[in-house]
Amino acid sequence: MRRILFRIAMMTAIGVGLSACAPAHQYQALSLTTLELGQSRSVEVLGIGRWRDTGIEMRRDEVYRVATRGTWAAGPFCGDVDASGLPTEHLLCMKAIFAQAFPIPQAKIMALVGKIGPDGTPFVIGATIGFIADRDGTLYLRSNDPNDFLWDNTGQINVAVQRYGEGVGTVSFDATANSTTTAAPATGPTARTSRTSR
Repeated sequence: MRRILFRIAMMTAIGVGLSACAPAHQYQALSLTTLELGQSRSVEVLGIGRWRDTGIEMRRDEVYRVATRGTWAAGPFCGDVDASGLPTEHLLCMKAIFAQAFPIPQAKIMALVGKIGPDGTPFVIGATIGFIADRDGTLYLRSNDPNDFLWDNTGQINVAVQRYGEGVGTVSFDATANSTTTAAPATGPTARTSRTSR
């Protein structure tokens, strides 16, 4: 069982042992791309995976819109959730003493999180409309769950990322994109900044 007293006593050791025995999921490498204004790329982020290199090169101070589809689960007792993560922790699914092992300890379990560059500071994406890049570099994505607890995770989130411009964008987001595409002109809301955890 995950994140309950019984797991603290026994299942943590089992889970860590299984994690050590099972190799981490290896994503297929994606080609690097710098999106033009209005272009997007879609990638799959697995609940069982560690950081997913999206191949998308971020530009500092640019707005990127995000659309997510799908569900994932932190083991059999937490239930399926979308990119926003587990709404409320409960006896069978809580961080407890393992909070500091999460990529973002204060964020929801299984929320979609990102970072820019291998050594970037993680920030919450969740089900928000997007973010402002705080630096240049490649975008990485994953679930907010410790590496040692990924082994029994299931599901995936499909994430479409679009370069939206500076401030209030001038193009609409194509949430159905399966590859790099250009969206039609429109107006939209301002994205949030990656400098602030949400």
